[in-house]
Amino acid sequence: MSAPPDRFVTAATFRSAGAAHVARAHLSEHGIDAFVSDEGLGGMAPFHSDAGASVKLRVRAGEVDAARSLLDRPGASDSGGAAEA
Repeated sequence: MSAPPDRFVTAATFRSAGAAHVARAHLSEHGIDAFVSDEGLGGMAPFHSDAGASVKLRVRAGEVDAARSLLDRPGASDSGGAAEA
C-alpha cells in the first residue's frame, strides 16, 4: 500500500547534511517541497559515514518519483554524497 500523496516520505539518503541541503535546494528550484531530516545524526559521527547514510531528504509521496528523477540526473548535486534513492 502506498502512502497518501500529501504524506512525506524519504526520497533519498545522504552521508552528509551539506549534500542533502544541496539536493533540497535543487528540488526547490523545480517546485518540489522537500526538507532534510536526521541531519544531526550525519554530523555526530562523520567517521562512521561509510557505515551507511543517515541524513534523509523527504518529499511528499505524490512527488517522490519526480524528485528521484531530478536527483538521478547527472550534475543534480555537485557536492555528491548521495547514498541511495
